[in-house]
Amino acid sequence: MSSQEAAPQLALQRYEGTRAARALNWANLSDEELRRAATLAARERDTAQLWELTEAYITLSATRPVSPYTLRNYRQNIARLIRAWQGENLLRPSRHAAAKLLLELRERGLAPGTIQLQLASGRALYKALRWAGATDAAPFADVKSPHDPTPPEEKRAAYSEADITAMLEEADAQDRALILLGAHGGLRVSEVLALEWEAVNLQAGALRVTGKGAKTRTIALSGSLRAALEAWRAESGGEGRVLPYRTGTRARQRLQAVCSAAGVTYLGAHSLRHSCGTRLAAISGDLRVAARHLGHASTTTTQTYAKMNQAAYTEAIAQL
Repeated sequence: MSSQEAAPQLALQRYEGTRAARALNWANLSDEELRRAATLAARERDTAQLWELTEAYITLSATRPVSPYTLRNYRQNIARLIRAWQGENLLRPSRHAAAKLLLELRERGLAPGTIQLQLASGRALYKALRWAGATDAAPFADVKSPHDPTPPEEKRAAYSEADITAMLEEADAQDRALILLGAHGGLRVSEVLALEWEAVNLQAGALRVTGKGAKTRTIALSGSLRAALEAWRAESGGEGRVLPYRTGTRARQRLQAVCSAAGVTYLGAHSLRHSCGTRLAAISGDLRVAARHLGHASTTTTQTYAKMNQAAYTEAIAQL
């Protein structure tokens, strides 16, 4: 590689911490440099380089922003694939390599969703290698993901109203804001982490949320959520991020501690959002209300929350 050809890549090194800059480092290589770099990474089974190549391909080809959570899962699964294929030539995997991997994953009793993610990660890796010109192999092209027979509503647990009340009784001001941003605001964990005070209008009783695909929505605040945010702002100073968590893991740890203190079974932070969807669907009787609040593009996704009201289902059966 000549110094002249390497210049665009070197010029970006100080910005290498951003995903876009890392992608441009790869995209600015000549076709031959890109092919050589990808080929070397595959031959040396360089997990870090293969992930950076895949991340670059995803970033450059995506039609909408890809969440850090999705990228993290892809990265972990690509690393698992490389370990699992110790005996395989990554550039020319054997004919049944992907099918055997699928069989092994199923024999281990992994959930269909977990297997689907592993296969999707493998497809992303090989799309990146083909994009780089390192191989023509597409080992996952004809391998079908297993069907998950479990209805979506049975996989998406929701905290009951009594659970949330018990949690709030044990929570301090910060944790009350966390709980109610999910249970009443319907925010995803990533949306809670990104929320800044400048997007919160307590006087108007509304806040602006930036969600998946960088789509923005404005939601109304319940009285309880508004009061919780007012209390937390008075205590925290009301500047910058609403909550101080740097990672979703820390937010989940806080919620898990509150659940333990309240004697509530911890179902995960995302289940707060499910609780919000379930209650809105039941209270309003109109899926469009829940869809609007949760930021769903259509009521097809929201339909799940209508099916999740197990209490209403049990009561109806009891009246037969």
